[in-house]
Amino acid sequence: MQKFLFFAYLISISFLFAQAQTPTQNIKGKVFDMDSKQPLVGATVQLADSLLAIGAMTDDNGEFRLENVPVGRQTVLAEYLNYKSYTSGEILLTSGKELELNIGMIEAITSTNAVVITANGDKVSEKVKANNEFQTVSTRQVSMEQVMRQPTTFADPSRAMMATPGVQQSRDYQNDIVIRGNASSGLVWRLEGIDIANPNHFGRVGGSGGTISIFSLSLMGQSDFSTGAFAPEYGNATSGVFDMHFRNGNTEKREYTIRAGVIGLDFATEGPIKKGKSSYLANYRYSTLGLLGKAGFRLAYDNSASTFQDLSFNLHFKQGNKGSLNIFAVGGISEITLTPPSDTTEWEKPIPKFSDYYMSKYTTRTGSIGFNYTYLLDEKSYLRVVGVATANRITGGEDTISRLIVPYALSRDDHTNGRYATTLSYNRKFSARTALRAGLFVNRLFFSSFASVYNRVGKSMDTLQNAAGNAWLIQPYAQIRYRITEKMTFTGGFHSLYFFLNNTYSVEPRVALAYTHNETHSFTFAYGLHGQTLPIGTYFATVKGQTGYPNLSLKMQKAHHLVAGYNLNLGVATHIKTEAYYQYLFNLPVSTNIDSTYAAINDRYGYGRGHLTSKGTGQNYGVDITLEQFLSKHAFFLISTSLYKSQFQPLNGITYSTRYDSRFSTSSTLGKEFVFKNGGAIETGVRIVYTGGLRFSPVDSVLSFQTLSYVSDATRPYTLQYPNYFRTDARVAYRWSRPKYSASVSLDIQNLTDKTNPMEQYWNPQTQSLAVRNGNGIIAIITAMIDF
Repeated sequence: MQKFLFFAYLISISFLFAQAQTPTQNIKGKVFDMDSKQPLVGATVQLADSLLAIGAMTDDNGEFRLENVPVGRQTVLAEYLNYKSYTSGEILLTSGKELELNIGMIEAITSTNAVVITANGDKVSEKVKANNEFQTVSTRQVSMEQVMRQPTTFADPSRAMMATPGVQQSRDYQNDIVIRGNASSGLVWRLEGIDIANPNHFGRVGGSGGTISIFSLSLMGQSDFSTGAFAPEYGNATSGVFDMHFRNGNTEKREYTIRAGVIGLDFATEGPIKKGKSSYLANYRYSTLGLLGKAGFRLAYDNSASTFQDLSFNLHFKQGNKGSLNIFAVGGISEITLTPPSDTTEWEKPIPKFSDYYMSKYTTRTGSIGFNYTYLLDEKSYLRVVGVATANRITGGEDTISRLIVPYALSRDDHTNGRYATTLSYNRKFSARTALRAGLFVNRLFFSSFASVYNRVGKSMDTLQNAAGNAWLIQPYAQIRYRITEKMTFTGGFHSLYFFLNNTYSVEPRVALAYTHNETHSFTFAYGLHGQTLPIGTYFATVKGQTGYPNLSLKMQKAHHLVAGYNLNLGVATHIKTEAYYQYLFNLPVSTNIDSTYAAINDRYGYGRGHLTSKGTGQNYGVDITLEQFLSKHAFFLISTSLYKSQFQPLNGITYSTRYDSRFSTSSTLGKEFVFKNGGAIETGVRIVYTGGLRFSPVDSVLSFQTLSYVSDATRPYTLQYPNYFRTDARVAYRWSRPKYSASVSLDIQNLTDKTNPMEQYWNPQTQSLAVRNGNGIIAIITAMIDF
């Protein structure tokens, strides 16, 4: 009996001990040469800063596998002979999903037949550097986890970037990325190395933003976000580049993710198609924003209803030891409708508010499907071919519920923009010092554009645009990176555009220099000329009294970018970065009327209006200062301040502030984790945004009254400014892991102080006066997620 009790005691203790043990998971991946993409055979990969002796060597394909790693934050160290050692940041490992790392290593210039130990300062620099090895300045890495741990991003990479230096946030319900005083239309989106159509739900004509991204975080891989003076391979952009990449699915076992919350429901799945050889990764999301509408969150007006859904996938096929093929796609549908009360007795008294009689329906369809094929030619070079079909269609209509009581607010829009595009790039590593990338983008654009608006004075529909067609856009480029010494690197090259629609072109030189003085101090400098074709409908605007399309001869708008940076490392994970920049803009489309101050760069969205000429100029200059601690010891922060000016000159030669000349922008994001012994953790975070308000022009009351619509005072453009924008967001979450699954539940609170910020002004035809639309109040968003 005593023996029985003793064994029962041991079994119970063992069971309780097993239950208290931290679950484990596997880390796997591939180690390769950063320049040639050749696998590095025999590299050592192990856990850093750990008492556990868990490590492995890469096989003939450069692949490794670390098994039974305790879940939680882990740091991975990779080393290889004559290469700089690689140290990851603190990456999150959960029991519900294996972690895959792709580790690119840099060969040392001087062969020492030993591992080159990376200094602490270089470890910080590796976190600062872009995934694209040719990017030198104004670029930062973006990962799924970075987006997830920031408050109130709605799992949207665009909203997460609004906390970064140089980016201005001023609207609650839009995710337009305004960079260094430029309109959001100056940003180009890329997926797997090729330009794509605007990938946002509720996207707007002529813009690059919307409300929520169609990208799923379940597919997001190593991506880059650039805010100026970007590398020569990037073109047809004047303000920034968001270079998105999908990760591959698990080639060995099936895994699933379910995410549910107020925004909607996500389901993701991944696994092998043929075990060890190919994989799939897919995500579907459906959302109805009805609950958020009741909580006060709106995309446009009161009485609005919004829905969206999206689907994305990535299929990966290994092609022996030399090649790989990916087939990818992402697409989304969104719709917002505004239905006012038909019973006029429900209207606000004594004067109805705008949403009482205004009705509209707005639909966006956007998507991209393509392939990415990479082939290793030899030990020093590889080819990459990417092709995509991408397009979006935006339709909308506006009206008033009673044309007898309220004047018309009628308009109709139907715009389709797309392209069939392919790119071929050749990459060559000549030595540890020198690497080359050269390539060609070939784009076959197709478009149709129709827009009309009701003329309240003439009581007729005026057609603003009615055109359809196609055109070629060709973009060759070449870039070289030369490491002068271990401390100094030069990057140079060119990008060219030729637009067959109106036979305009741009040849754009780019140079950059990076110098690391020691572990603490480093310096960067870059210059580039950047050109961009105009939103397609601008070329086809109709002008009263003229036949044809007088804007068809407009040139590409261009900008000279100068950036100088200084980075001060304060430790293994903390640094201060300062970048000063100057941008000179020219060939800007402005009105041909010398008495007009209209310039298309001040449009938040839409196509340029009226008869335009490419004789406008502008300038943006300022400084971005960042104090940042990457996730270390379960804490992180990103504190950024931007001081800047943004100006333009129309045909009259007078300098004015642009719409985006807010003068300053600050953002502070801080987060802290509290970890428990069982592998669970509480995550907390807060983000405080304080920025100058957007500018607007005074209303011309006489003309507005005569035309029954808002008309600005052309003699005083953007001389007024909304009050400074202030918003505080907070987040708290709990995550835990069990042997078969991991899960989390989070609460995000947008606008914790419930301060409403003015967003935009509009002309109320009922009251014949100017009105202001405010942003959102406090909103609480609960989300639950499980990986298994």
